[in-house]
Amino acid sequence: MNTLLDKLYKLKKLIGNTPLYNICAEKNIFIKVEYYQLGGSIKMRSAFKVIEEAILDGSINEDTVVIESTSGNFGIALALICRKLDLKFIPVIDPCISLYKKKKLELLCSHIVQITQKDETGNYLLNRIKFIKNYLEENKNSFQPNQYKNKNCYLAYNAMMEEIKDQIDEIDYIFISVSSGATVTGLSQRIKKYFPKIKIIAVDIEGSLIFSTITKERKLPGIGASKTSDFIALADIHDHVILSEEEIISGCQKLFHEYGILAGASGGAAFYAALQNIENSEKKQNCLVIIPDSGDDYLELIDYKCFQQTSYEIH
Repeated sequence: MNTLLDKLYKLKKLIGNTPLYNICAEKNIFIKVEYYQLGGSIKMRSAFKVIEEAILDGSINEDTVVIESTSGNFGIALALICRKLDLKFIPVIDPCISLYKKKKLELLCSHIVQITQKDETGNYLLNRIKFIKNYLEENKNSFQPNQYKNKNCYLAYNAMMEEIKDQIDEIDYIFISVSSGATVTGLSQRIKKYFPKIKIIAVDIEGSLIFSTITKERKLPGIGASKTSDFIALADIHDHVILSEEEIISGCQKLFHEYGILAGASGGAAFYAALQNIENSEKKQNCLVIIPDSGDDYLELIDYKCFQQTSYEIH
């Protein structure tokens, strides 16, 4: 009997089975809302898979320290799982993390490392990774899930397709924002089995090095990366879109004010890309947008108010 696995599997019923809605019948826009599960984001799927496989192969035991670089969602998912398993977890973050997500991690973790020195790209990711590499060398019974390289991160999303195929009959396009590249890779490897003609569109942010060589400082967490993705080459992507921060914020605003969905930056980006595609398309298409997390965590980073608010004085 493996006590860690027993504890882990008690969480399984709280993960996945998220809703899929048709929010605009006129434009045929569907959204898969991933924040309706344990941890509040799509990253709980990959965190569960990575920890499960690490326990099974002996990489994690009762005394292992788990350490990972995170902009929030993956770290929160790991923190919740490790807390359930009575394992120590150290998230390695940077100043771009939302205050709300940082607060969540502070509530769940006894120790947090924040990297404040920017790397050569003007961001922090490479220095976060460097810190973890040094920690692993100095602490033998430690484990890094490594969302940028661990194949179990994208394999976790193969199973997500089993949900989607039962929730919608036809999809022409699916829009998925990228960071580690795990979600788009995992979904793309399985999705054409059920929707052979679907076109998979990856959505990135200006300054990210996933699809571009032009670097710039990025202020929105959860989308883009300061390095190329180890997974993207394995993905079956039809095309990619690179958006500015202003366009992403516009997507968040439109999604909230027109449809009542408060999405994070990655969801707003995917939605904006879907709207662009619809405007440029001559015929009606079924577009599925993946909403990885809620905008609750981004309220101090994204201005969701896209109209002039009027105040009234009562005399």
